[in-house]
Amino acid sequence: MIAFSLHLQWDGEDYRWEVLRNSMSPALYHVFHFFFIAIAQNLLLTAITLPLAVSWHTTCVAKKAVPFNGYDALAIIACIFCLLIEAVADQEQFDFHQRKHAGRLHASEKKLGFLADGLFAFSRHPNFFAEQCFWVGVCFFASASTGQWAGWWCVGVAGLIALFHGSTNFTEEISSGKYPGYAGYKKSVNRLVPRIEF
Repeated sequence: MIAFSLHLQWDGEDYRWEVLRNSMSPALYHVFHFFFIAIAQNLLLTAITLPLAVSWHTTCVAKKAVPFNGYDALAIIACIFCLLIEAVADQEQFDFHQRKHAGRLHASEKKLGFLADGLFAFSRHPNFFAEQCFWVGVCFFASASTGQWAGWWCVGVAGLIALFHGSTNFTEEISSGKYPGYAGYKKSVNRLVPRIEF
């Protein structure tokens, strides 16, 4: 049985922001902060919800929604499955870092310095993968209500995937510089899509 715990800490910051800040001049970082963090990220957050707006408009305003169909089922299954995968991966990562900061890593974990067990044995970033797939699943709600496989409402998820690509590159660059064993991990474990061998 998996036990989940919720620990909220509002004074923390993603470690990557400090690395990024230190790689730029203060003036350049302020420009980046204004355009990317304050503007672009908010536009992206709006864009990834477009499929729900399309679904709502088609169903409630235009009253042209098609009956429950395979897209609906796919959207529901994909979103629930992805939320579960992301929750498990995030919990595994949280538990690992709690052990790491408390000095209670297992010998194999201590040698590596990073998490390579659980879901992270199948994908180097299972939480990133699940997050992206969740929003692809949300796109299927618009597909279900319109009867079209894809449309303009997919622009948000395309932007999110592009952002994750850059973010994952940055994360891996930091990890590769920090942990000597990360190069071997990259060779044996897929970046995003889990590799499951039978």
